[in-house]
Amino acid sequence: MVRYCGTPQQKVWTGTLETILEITVGVSLSPTVIIIGEVVGLRKYLQPENIDVDVDNSPIGN
Repeated sequence: MVRYCGTPQQKVWTGTLETILEITVGVSLSPTVIIIGEVVGLRKYLQPENIDVDVDNSPIGN
């Protein structure tokens, strides 16, 4: 999931369909784009170099 895509405020959450709800619980997700499938693995090739992405892959509280 990517919130504020392509902006300095961009935030990325990576998980599975099984875990993403736990990872993003309590987080305002608007506006968010949900990306599903193998294309998620291309993020490191497509990320603009001038944006420092904040990635959160762990459930809140861990």
